[in-house]
Amino acid sequence: MWRSPPRAITRRGLSPRGPGATLCGVARQYSKHQQSLIRNFYRNREAIDTQRLQEIVTEIYLAGKGKKADRLWQRAGDILLRAAGEDRAEAERIIADRDVEALARVAGARFGG
Repeated sequence: MWRSPPRAITRRGLSPRGPGATLCGVARQYSKHQQSLIRNFYRNREAIDTQRLQEIVTEIYLAGKGKKADRLWQRAGDILLRAAGEDRAEAERIIADRDVEALARVAGARFGG
């Protein structure tokens, strides 16, 4: 049985359904601090993706084959395709072939490693 949230939560405009949810169809307003965090995240997105991809290459190499490797290849594919731009065909080939060495080369070359 669903219970209604405490009155203080709904009065402040916080949704009981989690962050990012809207209350009564009104978009969420972010504080200046939250806005700066969001802005900095997108400003540094390439550096974040670089670090994540390099970590994923290491984990793929250590994982070998199996479900964990499948998940890691999926994550690597998402990052590569987001940053691929014109080299989308090459990124798709690397993911389809599951070529760890090519992934490491691309991560090092394209992302400044």
